Amino acid sequence: MKPKIITLLLLISFCSVTLNAISQCDPATPEECPDPENNGQVCPDSLEAAFINQSYSQVATIKPPAVYYLPPDSAEINLHHVKLMEVGNLPEGITWQSNTTDSVFNAGEYYCILMEGTPGSAGAYTLRIKVDVYVLFFGTPIKVATVVDSTSLTLVVVDDTGIRGNENASFFARHNIPNPFQDETRIEYFSDKTGPVSFEVYSLQGKRVHSDQLDAGKGDNYVIFNGQSLLKGPYFYVLRTGSYQTTGIMIKAD
Repeated sequence: MKPKIITLLLLISFCSVTLNAISQCDPATPEECPDPENNGQVCPDSLEAAFINQSYSQVATIKPPAVYYLPPDSAEINLHHVKLMEVGNLPEGITWQSNTTDSVFNAGEYYCILMEGTPGSAGAYTLRIKVDVYVLFFGTPIKVATVVDSTSLTLVVVDDTGIRGNENASFFARHNIPNPFQDETRIEYFSDKTGPVSFEVYSLQGKRVHSDQLDAGKGDNYVIFNGQSLLKGPYFYVLRTGSYQTTGIMIKAD
């Protein structure tokens, strides 16, 4: 199978835990999640990191591809639908629901999945899935393959209990944009008063890789972080002022 199709099947697996419940999510539109080559699409292309013992929620949109490449010679055959059979290595405390009740995703249509829960242990969880692939044969869907795959798409659960501090409406950070980023990312934050703010970036192992001192104005503020020298992967940032502290996660891309 082509790599994009494998990634697509991985995200389809997110519905595995509670198949009989319909999640409260809406898929992105074709304009928001375009598929110009009609070979399947997923949005977003990376997962937000989770924090240990903190509530987590994320919606993903999926569109199954139009064709399946049948091994061993990778012959192209029109895909009818895929059906999830099993998913493994999910973080403890996280469950998935889709906006279908039967785990069936028809080719060429948009679906959404909702991931929610409170992870209880930190780590990097590379998801492992098992799906059945169906094609249409004389008007009847038939299974042509079972795909078992361990992929590089990983949900990271961060233990930030050692650096987490007080956060309230007086001082808080928003998501950095873009995320993932290649060279620079913009982190917006709000402060209800002027004053000094410290900005730090940590690896998942708790090593500080960057620190800076900022001057916050009253209201909305931002800092531009250049992480070009960082290795690929997730990092978390900390903004501190007085007795308040706010944290967030950023992902360095290739």
